[in-house]
Amino acid sequence: MTLCRETIPSLLDRAVLRFGMCCAVETTQERYSWREIGLLSDAAAESLAGRGIGRGDHVGIWGGNSLDWILAFLAVVKLGAVAVLINNHYTERELSEVLRTGRVDWLLFGDCPELEHRPDLPVYAMRAVGAGARRAVDMRTEPAVRRRRCTEGRFRPAQLAGNCCEVCCLLFTSGSTKQPKCVMMTHYSMVNNAVSMAETLGIRMEDRICLSTPLFHIFCLCGSFLPALYAGASLVIPEGLRSAQLLQCISRHGCSILNGVPTSYLALIRSGAFDADRMAGVRLGVLGGAPVLERQMAELQRVLPQTEFMINYGQTEGACICNTDHNSTLTQLAGTVGRPLPHIQVEIVSPDTGRRLDTGEAGELVVRGYNVMQGFYPPGCRPAAIDGQGWLHTDDLGRRNPDGSITLTGRKKDIIIRGGEDITPLEIESVIQAYEPILDVKVFGVPHEVLGEQVIACVVVREGAAYREADLRAWMQKNLAAFKIPAVLCRMERFPLSANGKLDLRRLKTDWSSRFHSG
Repeated sequence: MTLCRETIPSLLDRAVLRFGMCCAVETTQERYSWREIGLLSDAAAESLAGRGIGRGDHVGIWGGNSLDWILAFLAVVKLGAVAVLINNHYTERELSEVLRTGRVDWLLFGDCPELEHRPDLPVYAMRAVGAGARRAVDMRTEPAVRRRRCTEGRFRPAQLAGNCCEVCCLLFTSGSTKQPKCVMMTHYSMVNNAVSMAETLGIRMEDRICLSTPLFHIFCLCGSFLPALYAGASLVIPEGLRSAQLLQCISRHGCSILNGVPTSYLALIRSGAFDADRMAGVRLGVLGGAPVLERQMAELQRVLPQTEFMINYGQTEGACICNTDHNSTLTQLAGTVGRPLPHIQVEIVSPDTGRRLDTGEAGELVVRGYNVMQGFYPPGCRPAAIDGQGWLHTDDLGRRNPDGSITLTGRKKDIIIRGGEDITPLEIESVIQAYEPILDVKVFGVPHEVLGEQVIACVVVREGAAYREADLRAWMQKNLAAFKIPAVLCRMERFPLSANGKLDLRRLKTDWSSRFHSG
C-alpha cells in the first residue's frame, strides 16, 4: 500500500467515476447508486451552503445510521467544514456538553431516542450554547425528494482546493476524564486508514457491508463506510441494531461482511430469531472494540463455519491500528489483535520509564503513523497524549509476540468496555454524586460473558437521607445514555479501605466480580 494524499470528497469522486451505476447504499425501502450518492451529497452541500455553512464551520451530526446521515457527512466535508460526530443515544446533558466542547456552529439532527419525548431538544440545545435556534437543522429527507434530485441533478466533482492535512471531523471518546475528549482527525488519516483496511480485509466491489455499528464510531467510519467508497462495495443500512433487525437485514439483502463488537455477534447467534441459513452469505466478520475470549471465538466459528473472522484493534485517537491476518488460527484470534497495519508503528514501552521493551515483555502500547490524531480539541485543552517524538500513548498494556503480533494484557486506566462502548467511571460517578441522598460512590466494571464488562456502582447514602434505588435510576436515566447506567446498584455502609486508608478498589472489584457471577 502506498499512502495517498486524497480527501474524502475526492474518494467519493473516484467512486462515482469507477463504480457509478453500482449499488452504493441500500435500506429496507431505497437503493441508490454511487452516482446518485454523488448527486444527493451535492444537493445537500448546496442546501447547507445556502444556510450559510462554509469552510471551517463545526457542524454537529446527531442521529442514528441512515442514508441522511451519510449524505450529511459527505455534504459537510465537501464544503470544507468539520463534521462533529455525536452519539445518537446522548441525553440533553451529554449533548450540551459535546456541543460546547466541539464548539459546534450548526447541528444536523435525525432519529435519536431522546427526541421521542423532547422533539424541541436540538433547538433548545443550540440556543443554550449560544449558536441560535436557526442553526439546528433536521437532516431527514423524504425519499421522493431524493429521487427528484437524482433525476434533475448533474454531478459536479468537488471543486474545493481541499488540503488532505486539514481536520475533517471531530469524534468523542470517553478516555479517562469526566468529560468526553474531542479528537481531531484529518482527511489524510481517515482516507489512508480506510484504504489500508479495505486492502487488508480484501473488500471488493461485490461485497455488501451491513452497517451494524454506529457511524459516529471510528470503527464504522474506517472499517466499513469509507472502505466501501474506496472499493465500491455496497452499504446496507438495517432498520435498527437489535439482533432480530440485523438478522433480517443480513438475510434480505444478502450481506457478505458484518463488522461489530463481540457482544453483537454473540447476541446474534444466541438470539431466538437466529437461523444459520440467514447468515450463510456472510463471508467475513471483523471483531473490534473489546476483547474476545477463546471459548467465545470457538462458539462463533462452530455456529458460522462459512465466515472467516478477523480481529481489529484501534481507538478513536489512532483509528484502526492492528488487524489479524486471513486464515488466522483460533489461538491467534483469541490471543492477539494481529500486527500493525501498513505504515503504522507500534512499540511496547515501560509505563514508568518509557524504555522500549523487548519481545515478550509487557508494557504500554505506543503508536506512530498517519493514523494518529492531530490532538484533542480545543488545542491545548488537555494534556497531550502524543509525546515529542510523535508517539501516541494508548494507555493499553500488552506485549509483542515472536511473530510480530500484539497481545493485549490490560489497561492503565480503569475504562469500562461494555458491548464495545468505552465508559469512564468518573462520568457516572459525577452524575450519581450530584443526586442529593448520595454521600459517596464508586463505579467499576466486572467481567461479563456477553457484554465483555458490566457496570457496577456502589453507593454510600447520607445519614438520614430518604433513598430509593428507583429514584436514583430515574435520575441517571435523565443524565446518562442507557449503555452507561449501572446494571447493579449496591448500597453499602462504608467502602473497604487499604492499609494506608485509601479505598481498596481491588478488593471491591474482586468481591463484586464473584458476587455478580454467582448471582
